[in-house]
Amino acid sequence: MGKLRESASAGMIGDGVMVGTPDEAIAQVEAIDQYATHLALGMALPGIDPKKVRASMKLFADKVMPHFRRKSRPAKRAVSAR
Repeated sequence: MGKLRESASAGMIGDGVMVGTPDEAIAQVEAIDQYATHLALGMALPGIDPKKVRASMKLFADKVMPHFRRKSRPAKRAVSAR
């Protein structure tokens, strides 16, 4: 993680590069949430070990995505007894 984040060539990947911990990823996605309707992720970059790519995908799925699933669900209403 640190190598890409500190790389002077990270900008070559494009604008909007998200690199960091799950909490940092959540904050970065929330920062674009007000103007973005979709998010496309490119995690399998050339030269990265496929095991590390799969680990990053799993980490994103396990730690980042649930935050937004909880956020997008409507609040459950209390059911009144009749």
